[in-house]
Amino acid sequence: MTTILRLIPSWAWLLIAALAAAGAVWLHLQTVTAELDAALEQVDKAEARAAVLQSALDYRRAQSRRLDEALTQRQDALASANEEIATAREALDKMERQDANVSDWAGIAVPYPVAQWVRRLRGDDSAGGDGTRRAEPSD
Repeated sequence: MTTILRLIPSWAWLLIAALAAAGAVWLHLQTVTAELDAALEQVDKAEARAAVLQSALDYRRAQSRRLDEALTQRQDALASANEEIATAREALDKMERQDANVSDWAGIAVPYPVAQWVRRLRGDDSAGGDGTRRAEPSD
């Protein structure tokens, strides 16, 4: 066996070793290239998902701004309505103190159907009723 090894010149052994090393390097390069391609594909998919999520986030932010604006408008309208109610109650209290006829009228008990009708108008239908719906007075 050693004689066969001695028959092959040393430069041939170097060439065989260099070819083997080159083959190993080429296989490693192919593996690294495949891993790079897979990583780049994952990056592309992640960027696409990020774009979709960013779009959804932008939509949610816009929707949140619209809802916030609507809530602000509603709160302003509610505050305005509460101010009007307070003003009307102050005027009513003033009329009750200053006018004897209004004071006498304000002291009369309100009929039950009228009280129920007013509760339904206010949205307070559960206040002291038997749960049945009565016909609402026509205008």
